[in-house]
Amino acid sequence: MLTFHQVRLANTLIRTLFLVAACLVIGLPGASADIVADTVFNNSDWTLTVVGKNNGGSVSGNQITTGGNPTAARQVSHGVSAGTTASPSSVFGLHVFNSAVNPATTNLGQIGFSIDYDFVFNPFATGNVGAGALVQQNGRFYGANFLGFGDPANGGYDTITAYLQESDFLEIDLSNTNPLFINGSNPDFSSGGTTINFGFITGNSNSPANPVAYDATYNFDNFKISAKAVPEPGALSLILLGMVCSLAARRRRAYVLAN
Repeated sequence: MLTFHQVRLANTLIRTLFLVAACLVIGLPGASADIVADTVFNNSDWTLTVVGKNNGGSVSGNQITTGGNPTAARQVSHGVSAGTTASPSSVFGLHVFNSAVNPATTNLGQIGFSIDYDFVFNPFATGNVGAGALVQQNGRFYGANFLGFGDPANGGYDTITAYLQESDFLEIDLSNTNPLFINGSNPDFSSGGTTINFGFITGNSNSPANPVAYDATYNFDNFKISAKAVPEPGALSLILLGMVCSLAARRRRAYVLAN
């Protein structure tokens, strides 16, 4: 029969192995593949749809070969029309990457969205640009994680990142009336869903307190949609084995103490 000290030592070793296995899973996740990505931004690879609210405005998007992070990028310009105190104007660009994804062959349970951005010109000292992830499916557009981002403090590019599921994406109302998103209408990421195109949404607006017209320009680079990394089955098995062994050691220790 094992002594109390031998059981405690064995239990400590098993706990250590369990922690090592957990660290391996956290530090070495399963392979993460890019679903779509673009660092060149050829104009022929992208389509643009403009959505204006109230008086709206204009949006353009074109490739630049220098000034990106590090070289080429997509330069986006917003022209916001003058609004009124009661009805300020806003304008949005729906930038779609022309590379279709089939949910039947690509796991879209949870995706990673990433894009770099930089300010070229914004007339307001504390101005923001709205940006987020975009999905096009069955002729409809869906946006997610659409937030305002300020001028990067480092004087260069900053990165927008988010992990998203289909429930995070809401349909975009293409009319000229607010709101921008339609609650309860989402894309279909399941294996039975139709093909999907990913992209990103940009936007600017004026405020009720200062509904003036203005122009703003930004650069976007290193667009990427990826599958969220999943731990390898072997690593998961190692964790489960560690848990079982740890439980067995605790039960053995309890037996020794009781006898």
